[in-house]
Amino acid sequence: MRPFFYIYDRNEDTLAVAEAEACVLADGEVVGHGVVEGKARIACAETGFMRAGAELLARGRTLEKLVGCIRERGLSADRYRIVAEPIPRTVGGDHRAIRAVAACIEGPADLRNPTEEFLLVVSSGGFWFGRLIPKGCDRWREFDRRPRPFCNAAPLRLVRAAIGLSTQPGDRVHDPCCGSGTIPFLAWTMGRRAYGTDRSWPAVAMARENLAHFGCPVTIGHADARATDYQSDCIITNPPYDLYCPTNESTVPGMLASFRSAAPRVTVITAMDLAPLVTELGYTVERAIPVRRHDFERTLYIMRSPE
Repeated sequence: MRPFFYIYDRNEDTLAVAEAEACVLADGEVVGHGVVEGKARIACAETGFMRAGAELLARGRTLEKLVGCIRERGLSADRYRIVAEPIPRTVGGDHRAIRAVAACIEGPADLRNPTEEFLLVVSSGGFWFGRLIPKGCDRWREFDRRPRPFCNAAPLRLVRAAIGLSTQPGDRVHDPCCGSGTIPFLAWTMGRRAYGTDRSWPAVAMARENLAHFGCPVTIGHADARATDYQSDCIITNPPYDLYCPTNESTVPGMLASFRSAAPRVTVITAMDLAPLVTELGYTVERAIPVRRHDFERTLYIMRSPE
C-alpha cells in the first residue's frame, strides 16, 4: 500500500497538468476520482495544483468498509479535527462520513484548536482517510504582487508545475526568455539554481527590479535565446508574444535549435504548435499537456534534447 494520498485541483482547463504534477511529485498514480496515491511526502502549498495530502491510514469503496478499517487500527487521538473533502463538491455525504469516522476514534475532538488533523476524502468512487500533511509555505504566490507585472507572463501555478515536472532540487535552470522574471524566481524558491536572460533590455530591467523587490539573488543577463551558450540541466521558458521582442514561428526554430546543445532537458510553455518542429529538430517529447486560461490555450512541452 502506498503510504500517502493527495487531492488536486480538478478545474477542467488545468486538469491534465494538475494530474501530471500530482502523479510525478507524489511518485504515484491516480486511484480514484481526483485522488492520487504515492510514495513521496509532499507539502501541497509548495506545488502548483495539489490541494491537500495525508498519510494513508484507511481506504474503502464504501463508508462501511472505511469505518471497518479504521476500527481495526484502534485509532486514538487527542484534540483532533477531521477535514472533509467531497469530490466533486456536489457529491454530498461528507457530514455523515465525518460522524461515522469520528465514532471510531478514541479521544476528544477539538474543531477550533486541534493538535492533530485528519483528511477524509469522500467521493463516488470511494473513501480515503489519513493524517493531514502540513501544507507548507506558499510565499511564492507573492510574485503575483511584483512591482513590474507582465500581461503575458505564464500563470504562477503553471510555472510551478512545469518546474516540478521537469527538474529536481539543485538543478541548474535557465530561462532564456525570462520576461518579468517569473520562471527564475519560482525556480529559486523551489531550491533550483536559477538564471535568466532576455534579448530585450526593457525585459532585463523589469526582471531585475522584480527579483530585487523580493530579495531574490538570481542573476538576470542580456542574451539572445537563438544563441544560448549558458549550460544548464534544464531550460524552462515561455517565449514572448511580440510585445518587447518580435517572436513568431520564424524565430522559434532558432531558439529550439540553440537549446539542444545548452541543456539535456527543455520545457517550453507556448501557444504555438511545436510538434512538427521539435520532431524535426530531434527532440523527444515526454509530455505535451494542454492548458487553458480564459480563452487562451497554451501547451506545456516537456522534452529531452537529442543526444
